[in-house]
Amino acid sequence: MLASTSHEAWTELIWTTDEQRKMSGYVFMFRAPKIPELSLQIDNLTIFEQYMLVKGKDTTTMEDIECFKYWFCKQMAFTPPLNYYRANFSYTFTKKVHKENVPFLIAHGANDRYISHSVLDVMNEAYPNIETVIVDGVGHFMQQEEPVKVNKLISDLLTKHNL
Repeated sequence: MLASTSHEAWTELIWTTDEQRKMSGYVFMFRAPKIPELSLQIDNLTIFEQYMLVKGKDTTTMEDIECFKYWFCKQMAFTPPLNYYRANFSYTFTKKVHKENVPFLIAHGANDRYISHSVLDVMNEAYPNIETVIVDGVGHFMQQEEPVKVNKLISDLLTKHNL
């Protein structure tokens, strides 16, 4: 799992910590009908440049950004990804321990602006077989920012567990 979290862990943290609630403030807006779709398309979709281009890195280029813009400028293109946030929101949470014996890696970027590193502690409690990693020098879009680092993490996990 890259730069993400379980529904339960995220829900617990937005209701119990100011840090995650502030980092996830956009999710509250995303729940509204129509407004998020319109606001994300403002100013020729500059949101992609603002959040995906990283100073000093060339792994995400303006050509990549133009591809995102090409797709997301289409009518209703933002609705499916926004529906993810709409469907996975909840006002309550329950602590759950998963007993499945499955190798599980969760990697977060050291510079992630959207998910608090404290979520890793909550995930460790819920998943006994989890391996957690904080990847230096990357943010939320880690697979785009540092594909070599991310692919190595995945490859190492697969090798370690003979998968």
